[in-house]
Amino acid sequence: MKLKEELSIMQLKLIALYSFIQECYDKELQWHCQRFSTNKLSGTFSDEELLTCYFFAILEEQKFEIKKIHEYIAKYWHDWFPDLPSYSGFNYRLNRLADALPLLLGLLSAQVR
Repeated sequence: MKLKEELSIMQLKLIALYSFIQECYDKELQWHCQRFSTNKLSGTFSDEELLTCYFFAILEEQKFEIKKIHEYIAKYWHDWFPDLPSYSGFNYRLNRLADALPLLLGLLSAQVR
């Protein structure tokens, strides 16, 4: 398979994962996420994007360390996630979403079967 075709497949997988996570977030996950903002703005990088980056790196590249996940997304997918926060910001936000991770993992597992 050619590199361009492989990239297109990866892009389609990323889009499908984002769409799935966004749907799950809107229906259920948002109630399990800690959001603390004094100005009621969610920022330029959404929870859905963060969760997509996290699970995409795990599913597609078997990256399991948060630092490796962040490095992978920053290096290869920066054009798709131009507002990716710094590693410390990414890690902080991911920790805020910790309560939603088991629920999302269950939903993803059910989807894959």
